[in-house]
Amino acid sequence: YDIFGNEADDSELGRNAAKHPKIAAIYLQDKIELKDLVLNLGLRWDYFDPAYDGIADVERVTTVTNTAAGSITDLAEENFTDNEKRSSFSPRVGVSFPVSDRTVFHGQYGKFVQTPELQRLYVSTIQYAWNLQSGNFFTNENPNLAPIRTTAYEVGFRHQLGDNAAVDVTAYYKEIRDYVRLRNLDFAQPIPYALYTNEDYGTVKGTSVTFTLRRTNRFSGTANYTLQYAAGTGSDANTFYNIAWQQGRDPTFVAPLDFDQRHTGSVNVDFRTNKEDGPMILGGKLLGNVGLNLLLTFGSGLSYTPVRVQTEVFGGTSGYFPIGQVGSATGPWTYQLDMKFDKTFTLSGLDLTAYLWAINLTNALNASWVYPGTGEPDNDGYLDTVAGQNFVNQWGANGVALYQFLLRNPFMVGPPRQLRLGLQFNL
Repeated sequence: YDIFGNEADDSELGRNAAKHPKIAAIYLQDKIELKDLVLNLGLRWDYFDPAYDGIADVERVTTVTNTAAGSITDLAEENFTDNEKRSSFSPRVGVSFPVSDRTVFHGQYGKFVQTPELQRLYVSTIQYAWNLQSGNFFTNENPNLAPIRTTAYEVGFRHQLGDNAAVDVTAYYKEIRDYVRLRNLDFAQPIPYALYTNEDYGTVKGTSVTFTLRRTNRFSGTANYTLQYAAGTGSDANTFYNIAWQQGRDPTFVAPLDFDQRHTGSVNVDFRTNKEDGPMILGGKLLGNVGLNLLLTFGSGLSYTPVRVQTEVFGGTSGYFPIGQVGSATGPWTYQLDMKFDKTFTLSGLDLTAYLWAINLTNALNASWVYPGTGEPDNDGYLDTVAGQNFVNQWGANGVALYQFLLRNPFMVGPPRQLRLGLQFNL
C-alpha cells in the first residue's frame, strides 16, 4: 500500500516495495542410549535471505534527484550490492550418566542463531536519501545486519534424597555475539549519521539449585533459587541512542545489562486430597478432591545506572547525567504470592472443577522499572531539590498532588491483586 492507503503495484515502487524475506529452518534430533550413557544429539540448519539489496559502503552513500518524478531524491544505483544469503549449522549435544546409585550428571552444549529484527533491517531508500540531505541527526536501519549468534554451556548434578525428593544443581554460561547496537559513523559522507550494526557482545552465567518433592502424604512441592550475572557492551539496539545523538564516543566496556538480575527464586507448595478423603457430609465426601496451591516468586532488582535527580514530568532536559558506573545500581526486591483453591466433583458423568485463583494475594507493589535518580517507581526525587521546592512554594499542595499523580505510571509496577472465579470441565 502507498502512503494514502491505496493498494500499490510492487513493480512501481522498486526497492521501496513490500519486502518478502525468506526464513527457513530444519532440525534433526536423535536419542542414543549406551547402557547408562544417554546422548541427545541435534543439528539445526537456519537460512535467512533478506531479499533486499545491501549497501556497498555505508560511509560513502550518494544520492540522486529524479526530476522526472517530481524532484524526488533517492539513493543512487551505485550504492547497492547483492546482499548475503546467510545459512548456518548449529549443533546441539546433551549427555547424562549416573555417577552413583543416587546421583546423575547432565550436561548440554549448543549453538543458536537469531534472525535480526526486521524493523532494524529495512529502510525506504527515499527516506534514507532525505535523511542524508537534511543535515539533522538521524538513525538508520541497516540491510547488512547479520543474525545474532549464541553459544550455551550447561553442566549439573541431580541427586536423589530418599524415595520422594531430589535436588538438582546446575551451572550455565551463555555467550552472545553480534548483538545489534546503534553506532555513529563519524566519517560518513555526505554527513555523519547513526546506523544499527552487529557490534555488541554479552555473557550470561549463573547457578541454579532446585529441590523437588514428589507427592507425599498429599503434599508436593518445588523450590528454586538462581544466582545470575548478565554483562555486556549493550542491552538492546537503542542502549546508546543518547550517546549517538550527542555525537559521543561509543562505549566498548563490559557492564551489567539492563536485564541483569542477581537473585531469583520460587517456592511452590501443592496440597491435594484424594477422592475418598474426609467424612461424609450431606451425602458426599465434600473434602475429597480438594486442592490448595501456593506459589511464591521473588527476585532482586534489575540493574540501572544512577543519575543526577531531575524532573521526569517537565520537558526541556537533554538527557540524564550519570553519577555512577553503568548498571552499578539495582532496583528494589520484588515478591508475589499467588494462591489457587479448587474442588473437583462429578455431575452427570462430567468432571467439574470450580476454583478461586488469587494473583498477587498480598497486593504487593512490585517495581518493573524505576526512576534512575532515586531507584523508586513512584518518586523521581525532584520535589526534594531546590528547583522542586520552588515549585512547591509556588503551587502548594495541589501542585504537589498533581505532580505525584503524573509520576505514577502504571507500566512501572506489576499487576495489583486479582481474584478470578472459574469452572472447568473435562468430558
